[in-house]
Amino acid sequence: MKSNKKNLLISSIDNKFLIELIRLLENDFNVQIDIYNETTMDKRIELLDWANIIFCEWCLIYSYWYSNYKKNNQKLFIRLHRYDLYTNSFNNINWKNVDNLIFIAPEIKRLANKHNLQKKNILIHDNSYEICDEFKHFNGGQLIWNYVKSDMFLDLPKLENNEFNIGIMGIGPKIKRPEIAVDRRENLI
Repeated sequence: MKSNKKNLLISSIDNKFLIELIRLLENDFNVQIDIYNETTMDKRIELLDWANIIFCEWCLIYSYWYSNYKKNNQKLFIRLHRYDLYTNSFNNINWKNVDNLIFIAPEIKRLANKHNLQKKNILIHDNSYEICDEFKHFNGGQLIWNYVKSDMFLDLPKLENNEFNIGIMGIGPKIKRPEIAVDRRENLI
């Protein structure tokens, strides 16, 4: 019996923000994964031929590749993180072949528009929300926050004599300013 599910290809450098979401998507789609550093070009071409929908997590080199090689009957979605704005891949994406741009936060949407407008030497103000030409066909894009299954953190045992536990996520690059979290912690003590 043939499945009525569409074929969803997820391409990423890793799936750290998507693990739980992929499990949910598998209920409604046939899902295949393309991990950039692990997939051969032959396999990538095979996955491209198989897919109805291509979802690129991060706007990196594989997003650039899919934006140039996807077929007209396929849909391509790219989920944009702040890091992506400062890569060659972002600057070279074939935006006409991208069906929708997904932002991880409203601020990323604003920065992406500002970045593209500045690249064209268009003078804008910091609070401008003008949409650059490349992004107009996205109707403003979509917003999908980073997915974290919070229940795995909510019921952790507390240390003796402590009412609360404090956690921190996303401290990698210095643009995330982890020192602010340390300052806030000092205010709580």
